[in-house]
Amino acid sequence: MKLSDYIVDFLAKQGIRHNFLVTGGAVLHLADSTAKHATMQHICVQHEESGGAAADGYARAGGGMGLAMTTSGPGATNLTTSICNAYFDSIPIICITGQVSRFRLRLNQQMRQRGFQETDVCSVFSSICKYVKLVMDPLTIRYELEKAVYLAREGRPGPVILDIPDDLQRVEINPENLESFVLPDTTCFPIDYPIEELFQLIRNAQKPVLILGGGIHYAKAERETSLL
Repeated sequence: MKLSDYIVDFLAKQGIRHNFLVTGGAVLHLADSTAKHATMQHICVQHEESGGAAADGYARAGGGMGLAMTTSGPGATNLTTSICNAYFDSIPIICITGQVSRFRLRLNQQMRQRGFQETDVCSVFSSICKYVKLVMDPLTIRYELEKAVYLAREGRPGPVILDIPDDLQRVEINPENLESFVLPDTTCFPIDYPIEELFQLIRNAQKPVLILGGGIHYAKAERETSLL
C-alpha cells in the first residue's frame, strides 16, 4: 500500500470527510490519494491560510477534527495564523505538510537550505502546536498519525502537524508491519479545595451566577454542570 494512501485512509477512518488543500510539488502524492479516496472529499482553496481557517471552522461547526494539507516552504508557513487561532482557541485540527525528499534535507544547522523550499517546519510551529513532527521512517507512520490525533483531542484540544517528505509519501508499506501508538496512563490528581463546601455555597445562594469556560464542553460535562 502506498504510504500517502495509508495516510488518507487513516484520516478518513477518524471520521474526517473533507480535506482543505492547496496542491504543490511536495504534496502531490497526498493530493492524489485524497482525490482517489472513496469517502474523502478534497476542497481546493486559493491560499493555505484559507485552508487552515476552513479546517478550523470545520471543527468548530461540529465536523469533528479539521484537516488541511499544504506543500513545503511557503505552503507550510502560510498556515501560521490559522494554526495560532486553533491553538489559542483549543480547536482540534491536523495539518499535513509536504517536505522535500529526505535526501535533499540540509546536512547540518549551519546550512540554511538544501532542497527547494526546504523549511524547518518543526522549529517554526513548535510553540503554537500541541505536536509537530518530521516523519523520517515509513514504519512509524501509523504511530505518528495515532499520536497526533490523540494529542489533538486529548485534554485541552489544539492543532498538530505532521511534516511528510516527498519520497516518503510514495513508499510502499505493509500496514500489518506498522508500529502502533500506546495511549499513556491517565493520572487523576486530588482536588485540594473542599468541593462539597463550594457546592453548598452555590445551593444556598439566592441568585447564583456561574462563569464557566469552554472546558465544560471539551469534558462533555454540560449535564453534570446543570445539576449544580
